[in-house]
Amino acid sequence: MKTHTLKFLCCTLLLAFGCSQRTPEEIATDNAACTQCAYLLASKRMKLYPFSAATEIQMISWDETLDTINGKLKSQQLSFEQENDTVCYSKCKEIKTLDKKQIDQLSFLMYNIGLKDTTAKLPESGCYAPRNAIVFLDKRGKILESIEVCFNCDQVQYSDNVSLGQMCAQKMDILRVLFRHVGVLYGTTKRT
Repeated sequence: MKTHTLKFLCCTLLLAFGCSQRTPEEIATDNAACTQCAYLLASKRMKLYPFSAATEIQMISWDETLDTINGKLKSQQLSFEQENDTVCYSKCKEIKTLDKKQIDQLSFLMYNIGLKDTTAKLPESGCYAPRNAIVFLDKRGKILESIEVCFNCDQVQYSDNVSLGQMCAQKMDILRVLFRHVGVLYGTTKRT
């Protein structure tokens, strides 16, 4: 009898004091974590728009542009230079065309990685000074879709029919690594 009481007491104490109380912030961070939430194979992902329509996918970087009238950074718009649905490459700092493996990695990130808990909410930032983009091009070199990225505040803006999929806490870090692996370094570090 004493043995059972002692075991019960030890288990109760371990449960009560051994398990730390998690703050709401810790729980929210855990719930916003990335996980593989889908299992689309590369062959299926390549059949989905915009991958199915793009003949070339590029990652680019550019200098921030100032509004010369107001002296402020342009924001809340696709700010890489375009003319007639074509990227103005002369305004870009870096331009890298993705190979098949890199396209596979990008599509995996977009379609298979998402929130661990779909009810989780990610914090939003007030900053937006993008210096990077993913550009999907058609056979004439015209822009089909684009994803503009601000790694400084972990925000993105999309053209009409594309997104990075369900955003989760580490998705921007994974995308940053992909940009750097492709060879686009400018804009991929946080400024202090």
